[in-house]
Formats: sequence, structure tokens, C-alpha cells
Amino acid sequence: MKTYIEYYLILTLTLLCVSCSSDSEDDEPQNNTAQFVGTWNLVEYNISPPQDIDQNGIFFSNLLLELDCLNGTIVFNPDLTWTSTTTGINSSSITNGLFIINCTTNATVRNGNWTPTSATSINITGDITSTMSLSNGVLTLNNGEDLPSFQSIVYEKQ
Repeated sequence: MKTYIEYYLILTLTLLCVSCSSDSEDDEPQNNTAQFVGTWNLVEYNISPPQDIDQNGIFFSNLLLELDCLNGTIVFNPDLTWTSTTTGINSSSITNGLFIINCTTNATVRNGNWTPTSATSINITGDITSTMSLSNGVLTLNNGEDLPSFQSIVYEKQ
């Protein structure tokens, strides 16, 4: 009888310890701001269809591989505001899905507010409204549109 009591006591203590563990989930927008706060550098500006802007015979989807003048950053502040600065881009359709694309002398500056929606995504509002996702250290804004718009913009944290 004593062994049954000891068995039930151990079982009860084990269940009590397990039931008191944290129930937090990654999908809950808790304090997930730290991994987003800071300056992020533009590493990909993806377009479709791929273009050969520098006319070297190689077509790329990532404009950064075609335009040396293209660069940008996005800064997420602890007060949940953001600012992005990107080289301005002009694009003109030629024929058969080909475009002339070049950089302008003026930077495009956008800003607004951001809200974490999970440990791996944020909503941005302001000059643009979208969702950005974090995966393997890169932050991506997926647009999914063909030229003259863009497919995705990808940033890496400084």
C-alpha cells in the first residue's frame, strides 16, 4: 500500500510540474520586436520576367546583379516606426517582356508603423501596407507582381 501511495505522489508531482510549464506559442504576437529592430540592407530586388539590363547576355531576376547603382535600407525602430530608403528606379517596356530599367538620382523614402504578428512576421503600414516575413536571417516583402512592379524585396540585418 505504501508503494502505491509513493507511486501516486510521484505521479501527481510530475503532472503538477508539467502542467505549470509555459504555454507560449510562436504565433502569438508577444514581445517579438527585438529580432526586427535595427537596420536591414537590401540584398535582392527580384523581378519577373528576368532581364539583361547590362546587356551581357545573362538574364537575372535580381536587379542588384544587373544595376550597380541600386541599393537600399529599411530601419525598424523600437517605437514601432520604420523608414526605408531605396535608389529610385525607372522602367519602360520595350517589347516581348523586355524592359529598359535604370536608376534615378533621387532616392525613394517611405515610412510608417510596424507591428509584429508572430515571431517570424510583421505588418507594415504607412506609405505602403504589406506583410514581411523573417526566415533564415532574411526579411522578405513578397509582392508577386510582374514588371513594371516587383516579385519580392529581400533584406539582411546589418
